[in-house]
Amino acid sequence: MSVGILPMQPFLRMAGVIWLYSDMPPLTEESLIHFATHCFKNLHLKCSTIKMYICGIRYKYLENGKPSIFSDSSDKLYRLDALYRGIKKNEKKSTKPRLPITFTILKDICQFLRKGYYTPYVNILPESACVTAYFGFLRCGEFTVLHSFDSECNVSIEDIRFLKDKVTFHLKASKTDPFREGVDIHLFASGASVCPVLSLERYMDYRTRKFKDSKSQDAFCDGK
Repeated sequence: MSVGILPMQPFLRMAGVIWLYSDMPPLTEESLIHFATHCFKNLHLKCSTIKMYICGIRYKYLENGKPSIFSDSSDKLYRLDALYRGIKKNEKKSTKPRLPITFTILKDICQFLRKGYYTPYVNILPESACVTAYFGFLRCGEFTVLHSFDSECNVSIEDIRFLKDKVTFHLKASKTDPFREGVDIHLFASGASVCPVLSLERYMDYRTRKFKDSKSQDAFCDGK
């Protein structure tokens, strides 16, 4: 296991530390602190990686039976532990960018699902859900079920009503409706390849046939 010891050796040479190449380099808490700082400032490593490097260094010294600051107990390295905490606080939190679903992206999603890579129901379910959310400006939690279906707050089959050129989507509860008075969302036919009315019609027709013997009433049912 050479993790840590390999980057440590050139760092010590740059710092002017001299030792016999056949032996292990001298090790102090001070040198480990400088090495950890070098890893963070110059190599841009995270605290977890730096800890792994120093654990690798400790393992190498114990494996070779060389006396070092690790011989007694690493718990005595209080300054190094304090440095770990400081590095942890100064790490830049990595956040995954959330890009909006544009109409172009939605169209690409629908075209991909229509190629039939999955089962017919798996193809049609996410398309109708995505199209409904896009045209209705809905959050996923407002019209889908995460755990068990609750008729008091979740959208059921009866909450979707089809008219001549539109579909009415009744939300029983939403983030902007704290008193759960309910609100109707009207989705109109677009006449385009991505149409909320046509998408929901196809989905509801297939769902009715697939789950005709099922007692499930949730609008978007995955069959599980």
